[in-house]
Amino acid sequence: MKQILYLHGFLSCGAAVKASTLSSYVKEHCPGFEVVAPNIIDDLDQSFSCIENFISNQAPNLVAVVGSSLGGYWSYRVAEKFMIPAVLLNPVVDISALLDKFKGTHVNIYTKHEFEVDPDALGDALEVLQPLSMQRKDNYMVLLGTEDEVLDYRVAKKFYDGCHVKILEGEDHRIKNFSGCCPDIMDFIVNKANNI
Repeated sequence: MKQILYLHGFLSCGAAVKASTLSSYVKEHCPGFEVVAPNIIDDLDQSFSCIENFISNQAPNLVAVVGSSLGGYWSYRVAEKFMIPAVLLNPVVDISALLDKFKGTHVNIYTKHEFEVDPDALGDALEVLQPLSMQRKDNYMVLLGTEDEVLDYRVAKKFYDGCHVKILEGEDHRIKNFSGCCPDIMDFIVNKANNI
């Protein structure tokens, strides 16, 4: 079974609506594929190693990654490290730019985990949080809502210039009509997976 890793956003979980919607679509329309969606640890200095451990231990047949918001940032890093295709949904581009915005104590309502976002305490971990250079633009499909109330879609549009970027007019950060995006997402992934 070919695996698609879904990475959720900040203060979300692996059972997020988009993860469940994509998983249902894949089960119905894409035999031979499955979606795996772990809970990513909220502590930013540990998030990527948590994702890497999950891939090593539970996703041996990984062919693509899909990520939303902060999960889009992590998906970009996964795609670059493992050289696999990625679909990014309103992705964070520069995580360090958001640290001040989310500075303080948070509680993940899904996992009940309480944690602190403190840019000063991250120290050397900030190096891990910096964007990597892009090796293959054709490995990316990027969906950007023009009415994103959390992130300025134009930042991602500029960063991912030359990739397969779809501008979703009128869509917000959550992408209300995500189910309508699933066929295009899976066409992209299946086509890439069949050519690996």
